[in-house]
Amino acid sequence: MNRNLISFFLVPLTGLFLLFHQAAFQPALGQGDHGRDLYVFAQILNGQVPYLDFWWVYGPLMPYYYALFFKIFGMAIPSILIGKILLTVLAGTLIFFSLSRVIPALFAYMAALWFWTFQPDFYFTYNHIGGVTCLMAFTFCLFLYVIRPRTKYLSFALFFIFLLSLIKINFGLANLFALIIFYRLFDSFHRIPKTAGKQYLTQAAGIIVPLLLFAIYYLLLYKLSFFEIRQCLPYMSGDQPYHSTLWKTLYALGHAIVFNLLSTPANKIFAVFTISMIFLSLFKIFFGKAAPEERKTMIIVFFLLVFLYFINLHEYLLSGVLYRSYWATPFSTMLLFLIIGYGVKDISLSLQKILFAALFVIIFLRFVDGVNTIQNKKIPEQFLTHKRGRITSGNPENWFVTVERTMNFLQKEIPTQETFFALPYDPLYYYLADKKSPTRQLIFFEHINIPKEQERKIIKELEAHHTNWVVVSNRSWSAEKGLGVLGQTYCPLIGEYLEKNFTLVAEFGDWRKPAGWSANHATRILKRKTAL
Repeated sequence: MNRNLISFFLVPLTGLFLLFHQAAFQPALGQGDHGRDLYVFAQILNGQVPYLDFWWVYGPLMPYYYALFFKIFGMAIPSILIGKILLTVLAGTLIFFSLSRVIPALFAYMAALWFWTFQPDFYFTYNHIGGVTCLMAFTFCLFLYVIRPRTKYLSFALFFIFLLSLIKINFGLANLFALIIFYRLFDSFHRIPKTAGKQYLTQAAGIIVPLLLFAIYYLLLYKLSFFEIRQCLPYMSGDQPYHSTLWKTLYALGHAIVFNLLSTPANKIFAVFTISMIFLSLFKIFFGKAAPEERKTMIIVFFLLVFLYFINLHEYLLSGVLYRSYWATPFSTMLLFLIIGYGVKDISLSLQKILFAALFVIIFLRFVDGVNTIQNKKIPEQFLTHKRGRITSGNPENWFVTVERTMNFLQKEIPTQETFFALPYDPLYYYLADKKSPTRQLIFFEHINIPKEQERKIIKELEAHHTNWVVVSNRSWSAEKGLGVLGQTYCPLIGEYLEKNFTLVAEFGDWRKPAGWSANHATRILKRKTAL
C-alpha cells in the first residue's frame, strides 16, 4: 500500500486513540462561557441568528458547526466534545502533512502526537479549536507553496483564511496580512513572474475577501446599536479589562518559557537536547553537505513558522493574558520538530529510531497521566446528571450540587410556557432547562459597558416576555477585575428593577465565599412579587 495512504489513515486514527477518552470529560465546565456556547449552539437549531438574536463574541461559523453535532448525536455536552475532538485530530494531522514535506515522516508524526498531548486547551470555549484547525490548514497550503510554487495553493490558503475570519475575525485579518506579505517576499526572492492568476489572487486577498467579510458581518450586525456591536466585537479601547505593554508581555513570555524548561530535571534534559538540536541544524544549514535548494527551503520554512508564531501572538502581546498565547503554540511545536527532524535527518536510521522512542515515551507518559486524571475524576459527585449534561468535569463537587439543586427548583416551579432571566453570566441554565433567554443579552459585567439605554431595552424585553423568575449567581458581587457589583458598579437600572419587583424565594450554594469561574458557584432564585 502507498506510504502516503497509510499515513492518511494512521495519523488521524492515532489522534482519535489519544483523544477519545475526553469525549465525556472536560477539566472545567463554566456556567458562563461554556453555558453561552451550549445555549448558542442549541438556539441555532431553533433558527436563531448569531449577534441579532443573542450576544456572541466570536465569528458566526462555529455555532453552525457544533449545532450539527447536536443534531446528529443528540442534545448533550458529549456531542459537542465529539465535534471538538474531530477538529483537534484534523489539526494534528495537518501538522504531520506539513512537516513531512521537509523532515522525516517519523518526526512529523511525532509533532502531531506532541500537539495532541501537550497543546494547551482553550479551556473556556469550544470555538477556538476551529480557528486553530483553519490555521493549520492555512500553514499546510503555505508549505505546499514553498515546495512547489503554484497559485492554487495560495488560493486554498486564502479560503482557509476566509473561514478563520468567520471564527475569530482578528486572527483572520492578521493571517490575511501574513499571507500577502509571505507570498510577495517569496516570489520576489525566487524571482517568480507575476501571472494573471497571481494578480487575481492579490485582488481577492486585498479587496474581494475583505469586502465579502464586511458584507457578512454587516448583514448580521446592522440592526444592532453601536454599543451592542462593540459588545459582540470587543476590539476598541476600553472593551477589554486586561491590557499590557509589549515589553512586559514579551518578558513574561520569555520568563514562562525559561521557567518551564528549568522546572524539573527532565525538562532541563529536554532543554539541553533542544538547544543541541538547534546548533546541529544551524551547522548543517551553513556548513553541511545539503543541496542548496534543500538548505534554502529549510531556511524559508523556519522563518515562515517564526513569522506565523508572532503574528498569532498578537492578542497575548496586547493583553498579557496567558491563554491568548495558545493560538501561537502549534507553531512552536512545529518549530521544535522542524529543528529536531532536520538535525537528525542524516544520522543513522537506528539512532533516529532511538530518539523517536525516547520522545514517544515522554508522550506516552503524558497520555497515561491524562487518562489517570480523568479516571480519578469519574465519580458520581462530579458527573452532571441532567439529560443535557451527561458529562464528568473537574469542577468542585459543590458546583454540581448547586447546579443540580438550582435546576431541580427551576424545572419544578417554572411553568413550561414561561422562562427566566439568568445573570450576571449564567446561560448554562438556559441550555439545561431548554429555555430561551428573555433578552438577547447574555452577559452583564462591568467590562461589558452596558449603557442605561440598553438597560431600559432589556427591562422592556423582560416585561414583554412576562418574565416572573430570575436566577442570580454570586458572580454578581465580585472583586475580580472587570466584573464588579450588580446594581452598583454596573447596570444600576436593572439592579433597581430587580429589587423593586422581585423577592427572594430560594438560595443554593455558599454565598459567603467569593465566586470563581467554575468554583464556589452559588445562586439565588427571585420571583416577581406580582406575576405578569
